[in-house]
Amino acid sequence: MSTTKFTTMSFPVSALQGQVEMGQIGLPELQRPFVWDRAQDRDLLDSLYRGYPAGYFLLWQASSDVGALHIGADGKQTSPSLLVVDGQQRLTSLYAVFKAAPVMTEDFTKVLIRIAFNPVRERFEVSNSATKADPEWIDDVSPLLSGQVDSWGFSNDYVARLGAEREMTPESSARVASNLQRLASLNSYPFT
Repeated sequence: MSTTKFTTMSFPVSALQGQVEMGQIGLPELQRPFVWDRAQDRDLLDSLYRGYPAGYFLLWQASSDVGALHIGADGKQTSPSLLVVDGQQRLTSLYAVFKAAPVMTEDFTKVLIRIAFNPVRERFEVSNSATKADPEWIDDVSPLLSGQVDSWGFSNDYVARLGAEREMTPESSARVASNLQRLASLNSYPFT
């Protein structure tokens, strides 16, 4: 007769980000540093946006006396009680993009991850000078994903700004606004 040693739970991205931000989810000392390149961060957001499965997180409930590291390069309020055994690169990437928080790389430098989104073409890209200069692109999705800005107001402002640059039909304006709302709703993407 065996006893189950694990529990399966589902959390939306927003709940996971809140736990990382508070410091409740951290990393065991054995975890390698954050090593993803920006293209992998971009591809993860694209998968979430399209509703593809993006893996799962394996968390270990540990006592506070176990050596643990925080996710991100900012201060936390508590010591981690859940440690990421599998999924650290994804969770760190999501935290960095959704919270606009700096993360520590393998060479111990702090970086901000900026991902751009084109709601007309429904494409993600690593922010660069071309995405910054093109009015079709939102150069950094973090303010929208973090909830720093009202998604409806942001969407209306974007459609108005793009409409000043070129002709937009009511249908294309509605589609672009819908794509921006879909982007903003990634906070509710469920992870197991």
